[in-house]
Order: sequence, then structure tokens, then C-alpha cells
Amino acid sequence: MPTFFNKYYPVRKLLFFLGEGVLIFSSVFGILLFFTGWSIFVIAPNEHIIRAFIVTLIFQLSLYFYDLYDLRKPGTTTDTFIRMMQAFGVGCIILAFLYALFPSIIISTSLFWKSYLIICISLLGWRSLYHLVLEKKIFVREVIIIGTGETAERISQEVNANQEFGVVISAYIGNAASFFAQGIAPVYERLGDIRQHPQLAKVERIVVALDDRRGTMPIHDLLDSKLQGKLIEDGVTFYEAIVDSQVPVQHVSHV
Repeated sequence: MPTFFNKYYPVRKLLFFLGEGVLIFSSVFGILLFFTGWSIFVIAPNEHIIRAFIVTLIFQLSLYFYDLYDLRKPGTTTDTFIRMMQAFGVGCIILAFLYALFPSIIISTSLFWKSYLIICISLLGWRSLYHLVLEKKIFVREVIIIGTGETAERISQEVNANQEFGVVISAYIGNAASFFAQGIAPVYERLGDIRQHPQLAKVERIVVALDDRRGTMPIHDLLDSKLQGKLIEDGVTFYEAIVDSQVPVQHVSHV
């Protein structure tokens, strides 16, 4: 899972963003190429590319500033369509200013609206497909949480509330009497217990979310997991990377 500026970005979210850019660019470029012909493209290929790129850049920035890339709480198709039209409206105003300043990048009105129609249809279809991926939990990463205290609960709440993050908690290691963990995932007393479950043994990511590590850290089991190639992460760091915020000092694990 890529990390930029200490913040996690799920691969499927990056693919969603890039895919949307490709759809916008292809819509504009395809319309320009279809209606102006190959002869003009061969003479000046950069003109079509630059025009399509500028529309793509402005439209995606508009979608970003309208929070249409924050899909933690995906809205209805109608709500998405309305917000997308608002974002594109702002994008069209920005493009109008750019066209006034740089007439050489202007796209004719008829070709622009043809491109606009295709962009709207393709993006609605793309977003509907992405929402389906989120709902069906396709392409998710499984993690095992060591701990059933407050730090583990914070992580659990954020992961379960944010489908877009692309993480599913497969098991907890700790106190089986923990209230919050009941019904979310199975709870095991020791990390070594998961070896009896082939599906859990395949999980490649382990998050250490103990509120107090003194005398409770399963060092030997963690070393064995590390030798098996599993990724071991600190719970506080993991949580901060998800929500881009700080955990209060009193919750930072003691070494």
C-alpha cells in the first residue's frame, strides 16, 4: 500500500483516480481526433494532446475540491451526479478564463459539449463500478490486530467506517472479553494460535495496537512472523496514517 507524506493511499484508490483521468483525457482526445481527422493530428499532434490534458487537469482539480475523491461515505447516484455537475460547472468557468488568455488551446463549442457529454456518462459508469468494488470489498488487504484496548478500538472504528481504505480486520489478539471486538472478527489469546487457521496464517500484515506493551508484547511470535516475511506495524503509526491525525499522548504505547 503506497505511502506519501506518512499517509496511506490504497492502490485501488490511486487506480480509480488515474482511471478517471484516462477517461476524461480519452473522451476529449477521441472527439477531437474523430471530428478533425487524422490529417490534422499528424501535422500537429501536440495540439490535441495539450487541449485534452488541460481539460483533464481542470476537471479533476474541480472534482477534488468538491470532495468527490473522498468516498468514505459514498452518496447516491443522484447526489454524485449533482455534485459532479457543480464541479464541472466551476471547471468550465476556469477553462473559459484560460481560453480567453490562451486562444490557441480553445476547443470549438460543438466538440467541447460532445466531449462533455461523454465525460459525464463515462465517469458516472466508472464511479458506479468503484462503489460496487467498495461494497463487495474487492481488492482489500487483511490485517491482524494485536490488542483489544482503546488503541485497537480506534483503529477498528476507522477501518470499519472507511470502506475506501481497503483494509479488513481478520482477527484480534488479546482479551476475548473485549466488547468492541465482538461480532467484528474472531479474538485469539495468542498470536501463535492463528497458525491453526490456514486462512489467517496467510495474512501478511500485523498491527501492534497494545495500549501498554510492558509484559504483554508477544515478542517471540512477532519475530517468527517477521522471519516469515510478514509486515509488522505500530498501531499508533498505522492509525495516524489512516486518519491523518494524532493519537493523544496518553494512548501512545509504552515500550
